[in-house]
Amino acid sequence: MHATHPCTELVLDENKIRGYLQKAGWIEIFDVAATDLVVVATCAFNQDYENDAVKAIEQTSKTARAGARIIVAGCFPKINRDRFASLGAFETLSPQEINKLETLVPSSTPIDLI
Repeated sequence: MHATHPCTELVLDENKIRGYLQKAGWIEIFDVAATDLVVVATCAFNQDYENDAVKAIEQTSKTARAGARIIVAGCFPKINRDRFASLGAFETLSPQEINKLETLVPSSTPIDLI
């Protein structure tokens, strides 16, 4: 999981995402080029944070292996939809829909138990 400037809510969501993925059998690694799933956690509280989110998404897109899934979590995709859409097509996971992770990455452990 790659995070840009995390706010308190994002830190909580990151921990929930991390816990869910671990319970689902995923192993966290930090080599984007060697993984099947990348979660980019974003914050768009201000312009600087939004710019950092864009850089993180662009960098992840360039370094992710072919066929890897990229999920963009956090508030950036909803705060600036046009700018986010200009980056490409990614799966999203906003703070209000964190339980959608169960649909994106099915597991026998419900996210509510994390």
